[in-house]
Amino acid sequence: VPRLHMMSSTSNMKLGGLFLLASLLTLNTRLQAIGVCVDQCRGDQDCAAGEKCVSNGCGHVCSPAPQATICSRECSEDRDCGRGKQCVQDGCRRVCSPLMSAGICVEQCREDQDCAAGEKCISNGCGHVCSPAPQAS
Repeated sequence: VPRLHMMSSTSNMKLGGLFLLASLLTLNTRLQAIGVCVDQCRGDQDCAAGEKCVSNGCGHVCSPAPQATICSRECSEDRDCGRGKQCVQDGCRRVCSPLMSAGICVEQCREDQDCAAGEKCISNGCGHVCSPAPQAS
């Protein structure tokens, strides 16, 4: 015959108190890990040269300014590329890419890492192909 064991209300209160204390300690540890939000700057003028004032999701800090990207234009239209090539958009640049004949669009790559060293994955207007990366001038 199973026996039922009843806890006294004093035991329940002790367990409840221990649970509450453990919960508060856990919460306090998590709050300490989050840290204090600091506003190191209000605007770019508060930062050193070459730095910008940016939000870090909590406050504002000085961070190195992003470098400008140079966008070269190898071509403006297909006739600038010569026979068998076409002018395609590659990010902010326009480059000459081998002309694909009508038929199935080839997906040779999805990103630059799929191509050999010195090549970039670019759209040819139909699919994506690896093409030599233009040299910055």
